[in-house]
Amino acid sequence: QRNLASFAALKIMSPGDLEELTNRIIVRDFNEDDLLQETRGAGDYLYLVQSGALRETGKDSTGKVWWDRTHTAGAIFSRQATYDGIYEETEVIGLARGRLFTIMPKDLSWAMERQPKLREALIREPIAARLRAMPLLAPLSDTQIRRLATICTPEEVKAGNPICDPGQAGAETWFWFIDWGQVNVTYSRGGMPPEAPLTI
Repeated sequence: QRNLASFAALKIMSPGDLEELTNRIIVRDFNEDDLLQETRGAGDYLYLVQSGALRETGKDSTGKVWWDRTHTAGAIFSRQATYDGIYEETEVIGLARGRLFTIMPKDLSWAMERQPKLREALIREPIAARLRAMPLLAPLSDTQIRRLATICTPEEVKAGNPICDPGQAGAETWFWFIDWGQVNVTYSRGGMPPEAPLTI
């Protein structure tokens, strides 16, 4: 079943345009360990994960992995983060059997012409602009900043409310970028009393 309405970035499209785009997509079933392939230099393909899971990795010129992301149901991604015709060599492999919707370059261009805000929704340029202003991220290339923007989740926290607590540490490492305002950070190690708060 072709259903694009569940993909957040596409919700800004009109019902008629979304239906037309639905008729244009290519449905691709994949299995575990399948390698996603496309014609290099053919343009911006957009991928929508309807079910299953895929792993995307990117390496720099030295072979060091700088991008490692798992895409599950509901995810939208492209091997070209800028949608400006700049090709990136990333490898995408199936982790769990599923179905992928593929939007070809010409159809993606059509969709962006119909809804100019779609490009911004896909690359999240306002978030990328804020990330570029952060000194810690200065060593990153623009492509890497744009990639990072696609996985950031903006949150506005009221004064006095906790942003995080030790219970969130778990299996994943969280990272917060403070766009504006101030926060107090309190460290506690090995059951010892909390240290004095650090204001940043």
